[in-house]
Amino acid sequence: MAAQFAGACDTWRWMLKLLTCVASVILLAAVPAGAKGTNTPPPKAEKKEVPPPPKPVSADELAIQYQRVGHALLELENHRGIELCADLMEEFRSIKLSTALQTPEARIAASAQLTQIALRIERLHGVDVSKACQNSPLAKECL
Repeated sequence: MAAQFAGACDTWRWMLKLLTCVASVILLAAVPAGAKGTNTPPPKAEKKEVPPPPKPVSADELAIQYQRVGHALLELENHRGIELCADLMEEFRSIKLSTALQTPEARIAASAQLTQIALRIERLHGVDVSKACQNSPLAKECL
């Protein structure tokens, strides 16, 4: 009889442990993701990185950038057509170089605008694919 009693007690202990584990899993699932664990410190506020101030642009650098963007815009116009470049050309012509060269702030603003135009020109330029690569992308020239 004592052996049966001991076996029943072991079964009850096993069931109690199982129920405890199940209850803890249910409770952990109900806790919000950031609130798990009482020993963890609260999350630190992330520091927002402030972008560095724009680098001053000299008058010569701005004039060179203006010429290069204008040249790239004309090349794109010759390559892809006037219709594709009309809005870029209008934006480029809206930059008045004589007024942009007068103050450092105006030079920085004009340089940023020219940089944006140059990026758009680069995106619109497209990619040239040779005939060999069009017929067989695994050709030696394409790899």
